[in-house]
Amino acid sequence: MATALAQSSSSDATDDDPEALHAVLAFVDAALDSPSSPESSDHPSETLSMDFDVFMAPHPQVPPVTRSTSAAESSTSKMLRRQHRQLIAGGAKVRKPPVKPVNPNTNKARDEKKEELIYLRWKVSELEAQLRAIKDERQDEDATQSLLEKLQEKRRQRAAGGACVWQEIAALEYDKLMRSERENFSLKLVLENQLKVARKLEKFLTKTALTREIEKCDQGTKHHIHHIHPPLPEDSDATIFAELLAGVKRSYSEASAVFEASALAKTEMTSPIDAQMRTDRDGNAMFIEVFVNKLLPFDLHATGAAVWNHYVFAKDRLPNRFYNHSTRHNMDATNDTIVESFTLVIELNRKCSHYNVKQILRRYIEAERIVIVWHALFDQTQMDEEQLSGVKFLEKGYLVLKRPQLHAPSINEAYTLLQTCYIETPVLTKDVPNLDSLKVGTITDFALNAMVMNITASHQMIDNVLLEQTMKR
Repeated sequence: MATALAQSSSSDATDDDPEALHAVLAFVDAALDSPSSPESSDHPSETLSMDFDVFMAPHPQVPPVTRSTSAAESSTSKMLRRQHRQLIAGGAKVRKPPVKPVNPNTNKARDEKKEELIYLRWKVSELEAQLRAIKDERQDEDATQSLLEKLQEKRRQRAAGGACVWQEIAALEYDKLMRSERENFSLKLVLENQLKVARKLEKFLTKTALTREIEKCDQGTKHHIHHIHPPLPEDSDATIFAELLAGVKRSYSEASAVFEASALAKTEMTSPIDAQMRTDRDGNAMFIEVFVNKLLPFDLHATGAAVWNHYVFAKDRLPNRFYNHSTRHNMDATNDTIVESFTLVIELNRKCSHYNVKQILRRYIEAERIVIVWHALFDQTQMDEEQLSGVKFLEKGYLVLKRPQLHAPSINEAYTLLQTCYIETPVLTKDVPNLDSLKVGTITDFALNAMVMNITASHQMIDNVLLEQTMKR
């Protein structure tokens, strides 16, 4: 309790009078250094504590310090010892001031280096993680950039490979709005081709007629008729269809050879119609060949389905052609063979012709191509107002659909090359000599024009169907 009061008094004294504090400290130093006190040398710590507690107490008054008189110092020292004994006798505890332990760190430099090393290791791991993240991000960016470049390259290839095809489609659509000019241009081209064919046919018929007249003069009343094709006997419908089916099978086996022999086999782009008048090896039978290529910007199977549906069903909607079917049925369960019997009326260039037609179509689906072949026998019964007999045409048709090979595989899969070949052979029977050469030329010219217009209109309708299907997707 005394010690607490002394501390409180000392705190109050020091706060109120700094000079008193200096005086107390000087007095304590003098008391410790005094030799006249034998007890102070025995218990220096007790004396110091007692002196400090007494002089910090609130009640005793600290006298002015004067070091000039030794009597004052002696009396003061005695008084301090007496008060200290009284405090000890009273059971008061002397509290020593707390001493802060001094524990110097001899490994401070090493600890600092260790901490610095730990920090650097942590920093290295952090920077390595950041580096890996940056590398991964760059790899992702490189992969994305590479993918974008590949897509752009594919687009450029498609644009380069399909520009001409889409330009053609756009031109065809634009031509619909300018029908009159397109028909005029097409008719001029057809007229030029037909003039060439007509000249060749005229020379051939003139030569045949001249030969016949010479034979009449040499043999008198004996008549020798030179036919363009050996006369065919009148057969039943079953026999005719059997012959047509056998011809279809032969045509499928020779389809590749037919196109390889033509000049269009080396090109895989859209080409104009090429019509040629040809004769057989003996020089007697005459036939007409028509070749044309068309590159379509649609896949193989979609184009094959559209072409097959057109030649089986949609051909009835061709302009200037009127069909009246009496028989149409499938010959097998796969629906790939169609047997037809119908009458056909064709109006062209202010002329009209009537035909009785028997036809067989067959489709062959292969891994890399689709082949459609047909054989048809056209029996012409009327030309304008004139009834005809004995004028027949055997028509063989070849359609080969395949992917082009001149472009990249990714581009080729989106395009289809449609190769078309018509071979039409006049089959003139025993009634032909009743027709003059001019009438025969007119009939043949009409058949050729009708065939060319049929190919042109069919390709246009197939284009329209495929475009409509694409728009609906």
